[in-house]
Formats: sequence, C-alpha cells, structure tokens
Amino acid sequence: MKELRRKQRMKELLYSWPALILMVVLVFFLIKGSAEVMVKEIPEGMGTGRAEAPRGEVFHFVKTDGSNYPVRHKIRAPSYVNIATFRKACVGQTISDAAISLAAVDPCYCCTERMAVAYDIHTGEIIMNGAGLLELSVQKTLKLKS
Repeated sequence: MKELRRKQRMKELLYSWPALILMVVLVFFLIKGSAEVMVKEIPEGMGTGRAEAPRGEVFHFVKTDGSNYPVRHKIRAPSYVNIATFRKACVGQTISDAAISLAAVDPCYCCTERMAVAYDIHTGEIIMNGAGLLELSVQKTLKLKS
C-alpha cells in the first residue's frame, strides 16, 4: 500500500513539474514592477467581500469614513458558521465519534471567538462588555495614530 502511494505521489510530482517551472519563469523573468499597491485615499462608504477558504466561505465587511483607516472591519470566518452544526452532529454519539465529527469540520476556535461580557468569576462584577471593548479599541487606536 505504501509503495502504491509513493508511486502516485511521484506521478503527481512529474505532472506538476512543468507548471512549477512556468511559475518560476513568470515570476522572475516576465513580471516587472511591484505587486504592492499603495492606496493614497480610501473613499467614504461600506464594502463587502467574500471568498472561498479551506473551511468554507469567509466574509469581510469594511466601513470607512474617508480617512486611510477603517472605521469598522468585521470578519466572519468559516468556522463561525460551521460551529452551529456541531450540536446536531454530536448529540447521541459516543465521545470518540463526536471527536471524529468535530475533527472532520476542522474548526478554528480562535476564529469563532465572540465577546458579550467579561466578568469576574468570583464576584460576578462586570469587567467589560462589547461596548466597553469597542471604546477601549477606539482609544488605543487614537493613541497609536497620535
């Protein structure tokens, strides 16, 4: 079985080799100039963008006020949408089957992090809510700009 896989990988390598050489030729010899785009002014408004990512569709929302800094940039990662299916997929299964079901989706948990309220676990005192976090972010951004 291992020998069969090794042969298949060699066939794939030989098949993809011409594409690799073409890419190297294009990048080093034919393409001139910078791949970086310098943006001088961003017009006021809102924009969205969607792209297919390995775990599903990633969505971006950007709002600007005419300066070179976004007022809001929201990203919805594919894992955030996929997490909702976990409960349905795992209820009634054994722990080992549930682990395999979760691994099949390959979630990125840091991409799904959302904050509603942060509170002290011992006293119950609210440390920060979403509005407070947003205000802190604005203050720190203004401090960095100045």
